[in-house]
Amino acid sequence: MTNLRITPDRIRLYGGVLFLVGLTQLRFVKSVGHFWDWLDFYIAGLLAGSRTLLDPTAREAWGAAHQLPVTAFAYVPGFAWVFVPTSHVSVASGFVINAVVMLAIGVAASLVAARIYGLDRSLALLMILAWAPTTGAIVTGQNSPLGLLLSLVAILGLVGDRAGLAGVAIGALCYKPTYGIPFLLLLLVFRKWKVLGVVAACGVVWYALSAAAAGGDWLWPQVYLRSLKGYVGPDFAYNAPKAVSIPGLLMRLGTPDSIAFGLGLMLLIAATYTMRTFSLLRAASLAGLIGVATSPHAWAYDAAVGLPALFWAVKEMPEPRRTNVVVAAYVIAPLWLASNLLRVDLLAIVVIGLAMICLREAQSEAGHQFAT
Repeated sequence: MTNLRITPDRIRLYGGVLFLVGLTQLRFVKSVGHFWDWLDFYIAGLLAGSRTLLDPTAREAWGAAHQLPVTAFAYVPGFAWVFVPTSHVSVASGFVINAVVMLAIGVAASLVAARIYGLDRSLALLMILAWAPTTGAIVTGQNSPLGLLLSLVAILGLVGDRAGLAGVAIGALCYKPTYGIPFLLLLLVFRKWKVLGVVAACGVVWYALSAAAAGGDWLWPQVYLRSLKGYVGPDFAYNAPKAVSIPGLLMRLGTPDSIAFGLGLMLLIAATYTMRTFSLLRAASLAGLIGVATSPHAWAYDAAVGLPALFWAVKEMPEPRRTNVVVAAYVIAPLWLASNLLRVDLLAIVVIGLAMICLREAQSEAGHQFAT
């Protein structure tokens, strides 16, 4: 069952405990934040097809009329169509539906991961369910498990030289641009022009879907960027203790937003360029994690898309580093639940540290292969 220096029975025990620990926040979902982040997606489903979806003034007026806290929709506007079905049920019912769907997506992701990395399916499933960012997404009404599944499908397509599959998966992954951009840069570095062509076609579809979601406004990017400009600052101020990326930590230390954002982008580009010497599997497995580590807007649940790096570690990293790194990551990750109390999210150590370790490990291996 395992490539780790831990018996299968202990893996099942520890994995089950971590999964239950991750679900503890479920007791707060009704009393705190209107089912946490789910309310934002629920409202997006209600407003899809209307200019109110993006227009800050109209959204504020709509929120006041319905006595609901309304923030900007930070995803690609076309993604709002996904939530139209759940807008016809109660907020609570929609939250439950989203949680069940995200769990099912986690199961599907484990099947893809097992196929890519040659892992036992039960181990792959436990790695996903015991990973605190996965349960964090489920209990807060988020959807990063979808980003994980699409990332894994993209990796499967890339290593299998299936341009259509990889392109559609990466194109769909752009529902949240910070998830898709690392893969776009990877395609440029590896000169995967056919895949980029498919992604470009998906971009056209996203644009049309977003125009329809914005009430037929084909110039929606103008309003979208304006709404994001007014959203990012207050959102970061509220969630600052939960930042898990380098730019996020820099901004907490007082670094101006523009400098932190620019540095994060430079680090992302530099890391992706460095990976040109890696195998495609290794580079693609690290893309999501590096994207989170360098993102200007990354919270605990976003680290779910970094799981392929841990799958790669289990498959390729030598002992004793493999077991030490994987166990440390899973032990520290649940501490994100105490981020408000600690005033810092210790998951940042895992995200940034794991990215650096995996990059160095793969670089050393690539250098050794080149020398021999």
